[in-house]
Amino acid sequence: MSERHAREGDTKQVATGTTTPLPVQQYTGSDAPVDNTNPLPVIMTDANGVPLTSHTTTYGTNALDIHVADVHHTLIDQFVHVHTTTVTTLAVAVTGGLTNSITVADSTGFVAGDFVHINTTAVEKTHPKIISVVGNVIQLDRYLDFDHPIGDTVTLARLNMATTVGTLAAPIVYGAEPENGEIWHVTRLLFEMTHSVAGDLGKFGGIAALANGVVIRVFTGGVYTTLTNWKDNSHIKTDMYDVAFDTRSGGGGTYGTTGRWTLGRAGVVARLDAATSDRIEVYIQDDISALLSFTLKVQGHFGE
Repeated sequence: MSERHAREGDTKQVATGTTTPLPVQQYTGSDAPVDNTNPLPVIMTDANGVPLTSHTTTYGTNALDIHVADVHHTLIDQFVHVHTTTVTTLAVAVTGGLTNSITVADSTGFVAGDFVHINTTAVEKTHPKIISVVGNVIQLDRYLDFDHPIGDTVTLARLNMATTVGTLAAPIVYGAEPENGEIWHVTRLLFEMTHSVAGDLGKFGGIAALANGVVIRVFTGGVYTTLTNWKDNSHIKTDMYDVAFDTRSGGGGTYGTTGRWTLGRAGVVARLDAATSDRIEVYIQDDISALLSFTLKVQGHFGE
């Protein structure tokens, strides 16, 4: 920031985060220096021209009320999902960081390729995938992050929305929400669809456009807000623009449709507070089982 002289009525913008005095030499209207024991008022504004106020802090009085940069260290990276009615409990305690298999009381209904939600004492932030099931021992594709005692709940979770057949009268609802005591600041949504034929703007992924659509809603403070309804790829592109139709590699593999919705480009962050049961929900209102896969991920950070 360069120094310049301030005259009465001048304004000055400064970078946030500074704790050093502003290098301002005050002058009278006749350009003669004034006695700095009786300074002229200097008004500082933000980028929108709004004057900055001051308040008393632990650092002293008249501190500038400047927002600290939105820098955080813990990532939120969670798929929207739905919990099934297939539930069991741990029969053997596990140690976080050292265990990638679990022994459950009853493995009925758990099969390779499914995902599990483990909580009660501590909640695994992401969903481990089942590699194999032998007896009541379930082999997972990663180590668990937390300790889990005997009796912790293990629930079969669905992440792939392409397995869903919903209707307008009976939609299948997937969601993501903060756990008790958490507050999320959601900054973007990412999705992927895979399909057997190429996609274009007139389709939904690679299948025919939907009659009822995929609705994305946010529940905050006891109030629902509908963000969008995707019936075809053009609707998705209108929301996020960053949509790609992925071709097969060398004529093999799978076609795909992928995209990211960066909320910050609209100047917003979706704040979800567990204390008021806030959440993001995705409503599947059609038969989309012709897709090979369809997942949506919520990303952001923990906040206040």
